[in-house]
Amino acid sequence: MATACIITTPNEEIMTDECKQLYAGLISEYDSVILINPKKTGFCFIRGNKTPTIYYNGELLPKIDTAFVRSTKYREKSICVLVHALQHTGCNVVDDIDEIYMPRWSKLLTSIERWERNVGTTTYIAFSRKTAFKMASECIPMPCIYKPFDGAQSEDITPIQDTYGLKQNIREFFEERESTDDPYYCQPFINIQKEYRILVHDGLVVAMARKIKKKNMSNPDNVASGSRFKPVRNNTISTFVESNVNNKGILGVDLCIDDGNNYHIIETNRAPQWTRMNNRSKRNLVKEMILREKQKIANAQ
Repeated sequence: MATACIITTPNEEIMTDECKQLYAGLISEYDSVILINPKKTGFCFIRGNKTPTIYYNGELLPKIDTAFVRSTKYREKSICVLVHALQHTGCNVVDDIDEIYMPRWSKLLTSIERWERNVGTTTYIAFSRKTAFKMASECIPMPCIYKPFDGAQSEDITPIQDTYGLKQNIREFFEERESTDDPYYCQPFINIQKEYRILVHDGLVVAMARKIKKKNMSNPDNVASGSRFKPVRNNTISTFVESNVNNKGILGVDLCIDDGNNYHIIETNRAPQWTRMNNRSKRNLVKEMILREKQKIANAQ
């Protein structure tokens, strides 16, 4: 049984002539055809699973064999996540997903990339209240942590202890964003044993610091905000990071190790703050990176 879908924006649901023709043509060749408004989607990217779970309008989306993208206006985020997820279910997405623009460093795309490499934390993304509620009831484990999809440096992160609190948080989130393309984004709580900030230059680890808990804190604070940290060397972590981050530019990588000894890349920051790391390591990290760039010029001559 073959199923096709046409991914539309709300205005396209009215059906343009082209969309009507495509729908009629698909109906004659496929067993079923679904019109999908990406605003109604939700996703479970579970670490260790090779395929994501996709929800649509509060229910599990059936397997889709072929997908056509008819319009992306005002729904770039939801469509971008949807087509990436569909590809991992074996669906043939007819359109070029690289043409569906969303910044590559968006937390949404980087979360998917880490899930693909099995180096990130399980992530739940929902673009509508109804779908988020269904996911809260069926698949999001407690406790969990709400994270703004466009946040930085632990800003506005909210720990959630139970399903009631999760649904309340979802309700508050969508009260102001029901008509937007902004997603609700959360991850399960992980028991962090060790946490590191790592400075990477063109794919090579330049410096590493282990974050040290402040007294009376359950988890380490952000290095840049003033928490204590200790310069360290760890070849295993360096190899892991160099194998799983972009090999171009200067990156600040936050990595943690959980109580099962699993490595999680929490975040990669393209504008990292390295002053504290530089001072504690008693090295001139800036000069080291500049000299490495000058060496590239010499090597090219």
